Amino acid sequence: MKDENKTKAGLIKELKTLRKEREESNLNEITGRKQAEEEQELHAVMMKNVPEGVFLIGLDDLRIKWTNERFAKMFGYDPGEMVGKKVDILNAPTKRTPTETRISIADILRKTGEWHGEIKNIKRDGTHFWCYANVSLFDHPQYGKIMVAAHTDITERKRAEEELQESEEKFRTLVTNTEGLVYMIAKDGTILLSEGKGLSKIGLKPGEIVGKSVFKLYKDYPDMLDKIRKAFKGETVIAEVNIGGVYFRNWYTPHINKKGEIIGLLGLSVNITERKKMEQKMRKSEPLYHSLFENMLNGLAYCQMHFDDHDRPYDFTYLSVNRAFETLTGLRNVVGKKASEVIPGIQQSDLELFKIYGRVSTTGKPERFEMFVSSLQMWFWVSVYSSERGYFVSVFDVITERKKAIEEIEKLAKFPTENPNPVLRISKDGTVLYHNYASESLLRHWHYKEGEPLQDRWHHLVLDALHDDDIKTVDTEIANKVISLTFAPIVEKDFVNVYG
Repeated sequence: MKDENKTKAGLIKELKTLRKEREESNLNEITGRKQAEEEQELHAVMMKNVPEGVFLIGLDDLRIKWTNERFAKMFGYDPGEMVGKKVDILNAPTKRTPTETRISIADILRKTGEWHGEIKNIKRDGTHFWCYANVSLFDHPQYGKIMVAAHTDITERKRAEEELQESEEKFRTLVTNTEGLVYMIAKDGTILLSEGKGLSKIGLKPGEIVGKSVFKLYKDYPDMLDKIRKAFKGETVIAEVNIGGVYFRNWYTPHINKKGEIIGLLGLSVNITERKKMEQKMRKSEPLYHSLFENMLNGLAYCQMHFDDHDRPYDFTYLSVNRAFETLTGLRNVVGKKASEVIPGIQQSDLELFKIYGRVSTTGKPERFEMFVSSLQMWFWVSVYSSERGYFVSVFDVITERKKAIEEIEKLAKFPTENPNPVLRISKDGTVLYHNYASESLLRHWHYKEGEPLQDRWHHLVLDALHDDDIKTVDTEIANKVISLTFAPIVEKDFVNVYG
């Protein structure tokens, strides 16, 4: 009887142990399932909120198995609409076909297990755009061997890079082919750019002195360095320098960033050796004076200054001029006449010119300067000296085209992408040759498609501006804003610049 009771007690204890183990097993199973559900929910939330577009592709059939909403939206599809489609629909044709792009990426994945790089994609509506993609392989419990890819849209960055490269190429072409020297100097004096055909005149090659300090390189030219320091303080400086017998006329302009800070300077140097030699010969060789006077390329005028009762200069009379004077200015039969007779309005519009001529003819100290003469609408470089009180000789050159070149250099250095307003260049056939980012909304308003000419109204404005060789202005409304557009024709180039 005792043995039987012991057996029953043992069975009851064993049953209790089994029940407890089963309850613990069930609890662990429920806890594990709950954790898996929570983990799955967390993954879903993460995939929904990541900034990248993410999708899964079967490695065997190369069909899309899943995408997050951001990826579908990036390509212009509804959520879930891309599932089951071939991955080739995402790749835009480039030098390779979409299939060749897919095969190339898949081959690398099979070898290394991952692929990273820029790829040109295509949206549902046919729009091309650039992405940076990170692709890797892993085993999925449902889909088997798959590729997981994360795409980031880099279209704006690519566009900015292309615009920057285009601007740099234009700038490089301009500075490389200039007859003078073009350079950029950092604020610490380091030469950042040194280009131009004029370098050969002083025994240098393009780029040869880049990285060197202008203060060390030209330590034996203190006057030139003083002018450079002045430019670093915000002043545009003009100076002449003699380097090894070669004379240069230098323009130093502060290079200012978007914050208004001076970060360096831009420089342009023009070889004026021939002009200097000519000036020296004029002074040294009187017998040759008349021949030089008549045949020199620079304009020359010998004049008498007139002063009022308060010794203030108010006019001057042309006593003698050379042929180049007439060629450069277009003025004829001026000898014996006052400037106010020859050029009506000059006393009112160009008073500073009279002040300089009056000062030189009074003090006898020569001066050199550049000036825009409003009454003639021309830029002049002028060297003026006096050999007798009350008289002066003006030797000059018209530099209007050179000033335009300097302005172009400064514009290229600032890049059109920095302009917050629309800037476009449109050819005679209506093709948009260039536009900055601020022009995007305007192009959409015009319903412009890349590679196609503009719609009739806007194309006609381009043609009218070119035909009339005249600026056209028109207002247009975009998103409750009135944009004033100026169509500026460049007739010799058959295109129009548009500024908003």
